[in-house]
Amino acid sequence: MTTRVNVTMPDELAVLVRETMPGLNLSGLLQETLQRLVECPHAVLTCACCGARTARAELVAIALGSFYREVIWQLQEPISRCATAEGAARVVQSIARSWEVPDVDRTPLPRSTRSQRARVHAELVAEAEAEIAEQFTSGVKPKRRSA
Repeated sequence: MTTRVNVTMPDELAVLVRETMPGLNLSGLLQETLQRLVECPHAVLTCACCGARTARAELVAIALGSFYREVIWQLQEPISRCATAEGAARVVQSIARSWEVPDVDRTPLPRSTRSQRARVHAELVAEAEAEIAEQFTSGVKPKRRSA
């Protein structure tokens, strides 16, 4: 459905627009500007081909559910290997790329700094040493740690 609207503007402005922008489609410009000003949530979507209508929220929920299930499924294997959070982020990035998520390649993966990794390593070593010292002083043989 199309509605006709009469728009008036000063003659001077019409001449200036025609001279500076000879190919300008005023009707198209007005439509585009009005669409930007009117905030429509597009709650109901209609297929341009068959006219079927569906709720936008329903489509979003289906897509997000599928994305979430794929992420969880793909994380099962790295989790079973006790992989790092950094590895999990790579899995999520890979799935997002396959889903053609915008900006996936422009968003860097989180990564700990060298000093953060060194600090965590030192804490783990200190914890292990304290555990061995405690076992040694209590007379209990140290447990062997599996790698």
